Amino acid sequence: MKKTVPGGLLPQGKAVLRRLMALLSTVLTLSLPAACSGELSQASRELGLNLSAGQVVEHLDTHGGFHGDGRAYLELRFEGEAAEALAGAITGREGWEPLPLTANLSGAVDGCLSEDEAGKIPKISAIRNGFYCFLDRHSESTDEKDDSELFSRHSFNCSLAIYDLEEDTLYYFTLDT
Repeated sequence: MKKTVPGGLLPQGKAVLRRLMALLSTVLTLSLPAACSGELSQASRELGLNLSAGQVVEHLDTHGGFHGDGRAYLELRFEGEAAEALAGAITGREGWEPLPLTANLSGAVDGCLSEDEAGKIPKISAIRNGFYCFLDRHSESTDEKDDSELFSRHSFNCSLAIYDLEEDTLYYFTLDT
């Protein structure tokens, strides 16, 4: 006769524990790419680029708070033909500007990350050869490409993408407050 836990629902034993751990491990493994895919889809949509060939290097997301406030960061590395295709799609594209970032955008990138997050993210100011695309998604924005009013409002809703041509890496930030 098998022993059961109180309530008589589950048989005790190592086999059940192993199955439970395997199931939990599978769920966690499958949920990580799903968490990144939402941010990847959003970045692709906002930037008008197919980013599906990129390999996720880092993904951080603090959204989910009050009214969906939070910060997100996605780092994608591209290789070979995918890197060449993305660089070609960005170069000369409306809305993509050559680096360096404006003073407002540099301040926004440096100021919106916690110390822990900033320690995981390469110094964007070190990128010399690349392009950036800024999108001001705030309801009061009159020009989504203009960052001049970024610090003149009580909240932020913006996205910033930076493509490093030397490392074939796209850095994508969102900030919603």
